[in-house]
Amino acid sequence: MIKRPDYVRTDREQAFLDGVENTKHERQIINGLKPFFDEKAPQDMLDFYGGDEIVALRVLKGGERDVENRMPVKVTRHYYELAQRSPALQRIVKASPAETNDLQGSEDPGYQMDYSPVEGLLHKYEMGLMYVISTCSAHCRFCYREELIARKEIERQDGTVAKKGLAQIPEITAYIRAHNELVAGNGGVHPESGREKLREILLSGGDPMVLNNDKIAAWLAALAEAGVESIRIGTKEMAFYPKRFDDA
Repeated sequence: MIKRPDYVRTDREQAFLDGVENTKHERQIINGLKPFFDEKAPQDMLDFYGGDEIVALRVLKGGERDVENRMPVKVTRHYYELAQRSPALQRIVKASPAETNDLQGSEDPGYQMDYSPVEGLLHKYEMGLMYVISTCSAHCRFCYREELIARKEIERQDGTVAKKGLAQIPEITAYIRAHNELVAGNGGVHPESGREKLREILLSGGDPMVLNNDKIAAWLAALAEAGVESIRIGTKEMAFYPKRFDDA
């Protein structure tokens, strides 16, 4: 087993983290189709799927075209209440048998793994993108990260097959520092890739806002200490569960 490098927080990081408070959230999530199949979902949410839709989805259960093997089903009460009278919004989170009509194709059509120097990081352009979590409060049926959300195995550059891993602070910060040191010593560009300093990171997943405040703060502090100047968070919690955001 490869030993993960140690990571020691600076005094500045620790001082920042000491001021972070976690908050509790009750998203009232319905996971999977089973609560709808068995009529165990909250009574007022049972009509989210019509009778014919339930029959069509149940027929596929356990087979090659099981829609939940392609992408797990998940919805919050808040989004249900927004979508119950909007077919357009329903299509975002409602499973459909049409999803598995054609299952051909690559699990990594964008060849993202070719640009993943360490687990959980994509560094194709000047900005880096990190997978810090593999789920969301609700799951969009059109999600182009289904291989991460559904924990599918994909082929990597060296021919091995494995699930995508999540970013870890020690490995990510070590890579950023090493990359930027090479850039600084080579006239502002990396000697092999030609990329400039890694200044910006997009926290993604999954949805980083599903994480507790202390975990998000740990990433913000560690990335800032590693020299990242701009940190963005890709989230859909404003639609799925807006109460996640603190008043402050």
